[in-house]
Amino acid sequence: MNDTALKARFTQKLRGCYEQHKSDWLEMEPPDLIEHAEEIATDTWLVDVLPDTVSDEDAQYLLRFCDPLEVVRDAWLLENGLDWIGTDEAIQKVLWGLADRGYAEYDYELEDDQSGVDDGMGLSDIT
Repeated sequence: MNDTALKARFTQKLRGCYEQHKSDWLEMEPPDLIEHAEEIATDTWLVDVLPDTVSDEDAQYLLRFCDPLEVVRDAWLLENGLDWIGTDEAIQKVLWGLADRGYAEYDYELEDDQSGVDDGMGLSDIT
């Protein structure tokens, strides 16, 4: 898969996840929305900045997950909360940490069919 197609596929999947999240939010009661405000704000921010920030390797790695937006959002909030200063470098650090530690593979649902997406290696295995 060429780089342009990979990024387009990642962006499309990211936006699809965001639309699903929005659908879920619309079904929530106001107190639940308030409780999830940090996640909602982070999802909204990430869906805008991730497509231009991820490398091809990051996109390939994240496409392995059913909901890559959730994976990155949770990692971002764990490390940074709502602090969005220094975004590009900070996002790269979060993405590197996800692939390097490999925890996400155990904590989040992976796509059943990963053919053509990744060979199972984390970013730390690529040198």
